[in-house]
Amino acid sequence: LTYAWTPRISPFVAIGYGLEDYEEEVDDSGVDRDSMGYTALVGANFLITEILSAELALGVEHTTFDESSFDSTTNPSANGRMIWNVTPLTSIIARARYYEDVTTQAGASSKRVISGGVRAEQEILSDLLAFAEIGYRNDNYEGFDRNDNRFEAGLGGEYLLNRNVSFFAEYSFEHRESDVAGLDFTKNTIFIGTRLQY
Repeated sequence: LTYAWTPRISPFVAIGYGLEDYEEEVDDSGVDRDSMGYTALVGANFLITEILSAELALGVEHTTFDESSFDSTTNPSANGRMIWNVTPLTSIIARARYYEDVTTQAGASSKRVISGGVRAEQEILSDLLAFAEIGYRNDNYEGFDRNDNRFEAGLGGEYLLNRNVSFFAEYSFEHRESDVAGLDFTKNTIFIGTRLQY
């Protein structure tokens, strides 16, 4: 729910609900991973200048688990975003988020996540768009001694055939470093496809 308080400030309230319902009643370790989560956020959108805008939201998350050995959790939540329209054809978007995420890690019910990144978007031609981005994410598991760091990067482009059809190609890189032996990995992914919209 958003209210246009002034031409430059629009406060809002956001309420969310999430359900994790696994097909198997319990996992390989005999734990029921089903859960329900609730989120409430208060924030605002700000038009700082004609080319710079931002969004900031703060709130709380509450998660309950079907597994009797897992305690319910209540944690703060925050997210923010800033958009800088450097030129009419170039935009830079910065984002940051702090939240709780459930996990299937044995011995843990959930993890606290801190993530952030920067994305640059460029309109090369009226029908050709390109982007490049970098990001970081930290996963800190609750109830289990594990901490992961993820480093991400990507780039891609999209060609607009017309207002309804476009073709795109994207490359993404992800590297995870964990303080638990054997859980590091590096992933390279290429997406090529088409989008249809009406």
